[in-house]
Amino acid sequence: CVVQTFTFILLQLKLVPAHLCGCIVRSRDCVAVLQIERSFEIIIAARCLVCNNLCRRCVNKIGFGGGLCYSLQRTFTRVGSEMTKADCRSKLMEVGTQLFAERGLNGVSIRELSHAAGASISMVSYYFGGKEGLYSAVLQEQFACFDQIEEIMQQQAGPVAMIESYIRWTIQRHRDNPHLLRFYTSELTNPTPYFSSIASPAISKVIRILVEIVDEGIRQGQFRQDIHAANAVLALAGMVNYFFLSTLATEDLISHSPEQDEELIHQYREIFTRGIMASVP
Repeated sequence: CVVQTFTFILLQLKLVPAHLCGCIVRSRDCVAVLQIERSFEIIIAARCLVCNNLCRRCVNKIGFGGGLCYSLQRTFTRVGSEMTKADCRSKLMEVGTQLFAERGLNGVSIRELSHAAGASISMVSYYFGGKEGLYSAVLQEQFACFDQIEEIMQQQAGPVAMIESYIRWTIQRHRDNPHLLRFYTSELTNPTPYFSSIASPAISKVIRILVEIVDEGIRQGQFRQDIHAANAVLALAGMVNYFFLSTLATEDLISHSPEQDEELIHQYREIFTRGIMASVP
């Protein structure tokens, strides 16, 4: 059978010791009592059919406490496993995004992540090096959209038009990335070790570009000379982002429907560029 064939090959290659547990007395018994355990089409360990224990020597040798056996993985990978491995990584990213957004890095265990993804714990280590590596990958994916801010500077439009483009981009960014705001606020208020390498550079880039836009507006005489550009930018960013941050608290006050986005963009542009004071006759 397939199990016997795989077991025979493993024994011949000496990848797994002949005596795997107390249930095995002689080398020739191994063929009858071993099965090959698979996870996402990758052979990861040998298990005794009698006592159901993993191969202790194999596990101890690789130091993963029941986890991934690299020698077995390299030796036997079934046809089509690349697609399956891609699906596994994608699923871990998906559940990682949801759970980390809800509870943060320290509020989620590696066991919860693997269980939610339907994967073994060893798969988290294999693809990401551990829980922290998965969080880092998720954070990079969430903040990748911040690079799009550079497209606004390439428009060669006037300062007011670029301010409107920023407002439009920010609103669409939150529509397309519903978990982003949680990572955004979490990293700002309770930064993880990845704040300085991922979140901070992304946020700082947006602020710097907006400051350049406002400074240009001041030089052109479109914005007031007594305005500090950085203060104006922080007020603008706070106004737009707080619209989404306060959704649950303001449902009875204003519509948060995407159908109202154009009106929202117009309102925020007018408030930022003209203020709320009525014109003096």
